[in-house]
Amino acid sequence: MQHGKNFPFEGAATGKFFQPLVSILALFIFLTACSTAPKTDANGNPLETTLSGEALAHQHCQSCHLFPEPALLDTATWRRGVLPNMRKRLGLSQESMFSGMSPDDMAEVPKTDAYPLQPQLAEADMRKIEAYYLSHAPAALPPQPARPSVQTGLPGFDVTMHRVAKNRLPILTQVKIDPARQRTYFSDQAGRVRMFDQNFRLVDSLRAPTAVSELLPQDNGNYLALTMGVMPPNDLAQGGLYEFTPGQPPRALLDSLRRPVHLSQADLNADGLPDAVVCSYGNTLGRLSWFEFYKNREPVEHMLAERPGARCTTIADFTGDGKPDILALFAQGLEGISLFVNEGKGEFREEVLLSFPPVYGSSYVSAVDFDRDGDLDLLYTNGDNADYSYAQKPYHGVRLFLNDGKSHFKQAWFFPLHGAQQAEARDFDGDGDLDIAAIGFFPAPTQQREGFVFLQQTSPLKFSAHTFAGAEEGRWLTMACADADGDGDDDIVIGSYRRPGMGLLEAPEKGFPEWVLLRNRLKK
Repeated sequence: MQHGKNFPFEGAATGKFFQPLVSILALFIFLTACSTAPKTDANGNPLETTLSGEALAHQHCQSCHLFPEPALLDTATWRRGVLPNMRKRLGLSQESMFSGMSPDDMAEVPKTDAYPLQPQLAEADMRKIEAYYLSHAPAALPPQPARPSVQTGLPGFDVTMHRVAKNRLPILTQVKIDPARQRTYFSDQAGRVRMFDQNFRLVDSLRAPTAVSELLPQDNGNYLALTMGVMPPNDLAQGGLYEFTPGQPPRALLDSLRRPVHLSQADLNADGLPDAVVCSYGNTLGRLSWFEFYKNREPVEHMLAERPGARCTTIADFTGDGKPDILALFAQGLEGISLFVNEGKGEFREEVLLSFPPVYGSSYVSAVDFDRDGDLDLLYTNGDNADYSYAQKPYHGVRLFLNDGKSHFKQAWFFPLHGAQQAEARDFDGDGDLDIAAIGFFPAPTQQREGFVFLQQTSPLKFSAHTFAGAEEGRWLTMACADADGDGDDDIVIGSYRRPGMGLLEAPEKGFPEWVLLRNRLKK
């Protein structure tokens, strides 16, 4: 565990004003805009230059981003994963451009410049770039930095594990605790939402058209459900937002969203009506938008950022002017955390707070006053490992960025955790400081039990680390922390998502766990 300094491979910038850091995969997503037009022969083919591989990499990237150091990935990952994709992004492997895409998804490719239809440099120059990365990358990445060992046994929590039948796989896409209604909701890939009371008895359910990524209870007793459409990476505009009224068919409020993954609500324009902020993650296409809702009119979309990878948002007054601002995490190319400052009358201005290389795999951010100084700090996780650079990365984990009071953020703490997916801070034990619950969706093969880690703060920014027996049997994609059982303290619920071939070769005799309730007894 490190305090107040950056891990050597981190490359994360701090502060409000800086140049966004390099994107290893996005190195070529924005290539058309970033590159100098190559000289061509009479047939329009790019001519080889006299530049070295390193100089060519700088030329094709640095006008938009900082330089992507070869040391960020090992040689095999560059060779098998990233470099072949670079070729596609440079228009040099058009025959494999559509590999793995559905016909409908192929039709979306021309709408983006992610895959140029013409070569952007000569084949000989591309080989120089490949040779440079392969000769300078390490054979293996270093191990994780030192940190407290994770102890099996979760003192202060009662563990209740719900399992599916042995012939089934758990496919939860969201869990949510609703203390006001004394309900806990479990959403799955099939579009089913099950509702449990505070004693965890099934009391109700609803069915959405496709996988639900967010369910928000409404004051009038209804529910808003955000649906993804097709869940694996794609650009299809098949997601939507539905309103569920008890006893009535669902009503579509929004459609044609590109794989939306997160929904927030607030009155953003001070008209007395709640608006919606939607993260349309997409794949090569996507956007972050807020939708203005009216009583008797169709909602109106206001685009905040047109780029893929919008992952989650937090709405709060970050500037102290009384207006709700929007904090957003982006992955999928230009990874980073942005604040969309509310300037009034529905207008927002983006300020980039932090940027990260896309091999980081940004997965979640929450805003919390961790040091109790009156401003909001950022608790961030990175561990998405399902892209072209699959490897056990020493820079995956949970990070705390402290706010200096002027929206400049500096890393104060880092807990290495392979495949970190989400982290939440609460005063679980009631001692006045904040503890952290974290899940990892891509744990290392030798650290499967660390798919869930409870970090109890023992002194400022020092933690003891715990997990529960059986944690290695789940692939924990989603987590919620709130008072689930109505006894006045925060509990933890985590949900598992598995697909064939993931993790254990076969299900345990009693079936895979689908969700786990960690009932808080620390105060007692």
